[in-house]
Amino acid sequence: MFEKEFERLIDIVENSVKEPRFERIGRDTYLVRPDGGMKFVRHDNVYPDVKAVSGLEMFCELISSEWPTRQSFSREPEVMDEASILYIDVCAYDRVVAYTGIFKDDDDDFKRLKLYEASESLMPGAPGRYMDYDEARIKLNACFMATPDRDYVLRMLSTIVRGDQAEVKDNGIAQTVKVQTGIQMMGTETIRPIVSLKPYRTFPEVDQPESDFLLRVKDDQVGIFEADGGMWKLQAKTNIKEYLEEHLKELIDEGKVVVGM
Repeated sequence: MFEKEFERLIDIVENSVKEPRFERIGRDTYLVRPDGGMKFVRHDNVYPDVKAVSGLEMFCELISSEWPTRQSFSREPEVMDEASILYIDVCAYDRVVAYTGIFKDDDDDFKRLKLYEASESLMPGAPGRYMDYDEARIKLNACFMATPDRDYVLRMLSTIVRGDQAEVKDNGIAQTVKVQTGIQMMGTETIRPIVSLKPYRTFPEVDQPESDFLLRVKDDQVGIFEADGGMWKLQAKTNIKEYLEEHLKELIDEGKVVVGM
């Protein structure tokens, strides 16, 4: 390959041009002058593309197998620099990115490379809206992990009286609804305004964060709304960080990987 490029370079020099132009020889770019002279302009480095995956397991597998045996990105591979460390940033509850430290490339320019990225987009999350009772039951069973409070909400939905006989009283904090207590008997029960639930919201490899939800009933519908101010996202990031630290422990102990959030 280099022999062909060298022959092309000689051909360009021997055949003069009428006006300056740029010529690319391999990964190098030259300026060809009208007198046949050439001036080196730049060298184009070739770096690996970002590898995007959808799970933490594959994310860790790639780093464990590729990072220790990679070729140096630095123009001085014998010199220890920041490119030898892989930094993993838990950006959000559904996104993790790994990038190198700063190093100098062949053109003596500083560079940082993003190499790996994991994202989660399949988890259903919490509904956050009003639904009819049947849809709410489906969502609670399909989108939430089993917890005592989830079972409580499902039980309430099965006993609340609907239709013309429905009755909801609201004091601004809690609601009281008419419930079916037997085949022909009815009573009233105060709904707990805040319940603790664990919807599927982050990577499936980690424990789903449990958080508070506001439970509301109106017009034969039930609403389930987040009530923790988004603090669950911080807990999710903590769970992801702990997972990465466990599965990349050897590289972390050797100082080759740093995990943060």
